[in-house]
Amino acid sequence: MSKNNPLYLKSLYWLPVCFLLASTVLSSYCLLVDPGIVFLGVKPLSEDGLQGIFFMPLIHGSWQHFISNVCSLLPLFLFVFYFFRRVAQIIFWGSWFIPGIFVWFVGRDSYHIGASGMIFSFAYFSLIWAILNRNINYASIALVVILLFNGIFIGIFPGSQAGVSWEGHLGGAISGFMLALVFKNYDIARDSSTLPEEKADSNVSVTAEGIDIVYDFTPSKKKEENQ
Repeated sequence: MSKNNPLYLKSLYWLPVCFLLASTVLSSYCLLVDPGIVFLGVKPLSEDGLQGIFFMPLIHGSWQHFISNVCSLLPLFLFVFYFFRRVAQIIFWGSWFIPGIFVWFVGRDSYHIGASGMIFSFAYFSLIWAILNRNINYASIALVVILLFNGIFIGIFPGSQAGVSWEGHLGGAISGFMLALVFKNYDIARDSSTLPEEKADSNVSVTAEGIDIVYDFTPSKKKEENQ
């Protein structure tokens, strides 16, 4: 099926939709039923904390935290999955797992949860790619989207925000930068055009696979980091 085919485009968006649904279910369970599942988050340098590399972006420590992250992710998902549809799934998984792995190695001894890492990864990917390609139109759109998020630039520094863990943000920024380098030569014009099916097939081979994740910091009885 051509990657410009309307059916393909609709199926492509099921990935972020399923992510948002899973995050809604787990975050609601955490906030309404059992706050103890925050311990599914990343706990650095802990064997038990490895599971958090998968669960971290799906769990949030407050409704404000959850709503803020979802509102930030929606335009970024639409942005990347529209302009980079042939590699959007790789960018998605990279932005899910890379920040979590980074946090597991260098994070503070707390539980890290939340999708902020994904936000930073998608945002930095969009901006860095536009800068590397000197694409003024795309850079303008990316900058407007990024400016909607408070702390997108200062959030990667230690102590930049009270109650927020900067390690996850930095991991997301690093992930976005890496992915922008990997796909530096990606031609977004092919995805924006309506090519015939036989010409739409990509001849670009993708060999790199990313991993990504995110989180924020909310101290509690047992130190939790919310993203």
